[in-house]
Amino acid sequence: MQSPQRELAGLVGVARSLFHRGYSFGTAGNLSVRVDDLVYAMPTGSSFETLEPEQIACCAIDGTVLTAASPTKELPFHLAAYRARPYARAVVHLHSTYATAVACLRDLNLENDSCAHGIFWYESSRFACRTLSAPRRFRFGR
Repeated sequence: MQSPQRELAGLVGVARSLFHRGYSFGTAGNLSVRVDDLVYAMPTGSSFETLEPEQIACCAIDGTVLTAASPTKELPFHLAAYRARPYARAVVHLHSTYATAVACLRDLNLENDSCAHGIFWYESSRFACRTLSAPRRFRFGR
């Protein structure tokens, strides 16, 4: 059985690491971690840099909020990822600088232009990434 306190400390550590490495800025993006049938999710409007464990909301896998803290408004996205991948232990949803810049393009045509949007999940002590739509025109750094 996973320890919620350990997982929350890990979630906060990952959030700060992503912020300090430039993968998140301001309040863009959110994280969650699954512990058995509970999901712990960042609140909407929180910063990866200043996140504290007591700010993280606890929800049942059906979306019922079990704490006074409110989860991200994108909780349904996280829950869908956990339902699709029952072995997934975490979701990292980022709004990277480049993806945000592409989304701001005035004449962006989703039929012809590519945008990458990934779901990351924690599996067997390593992060794995799935790209939902493969970029054709843009090459992202490794």
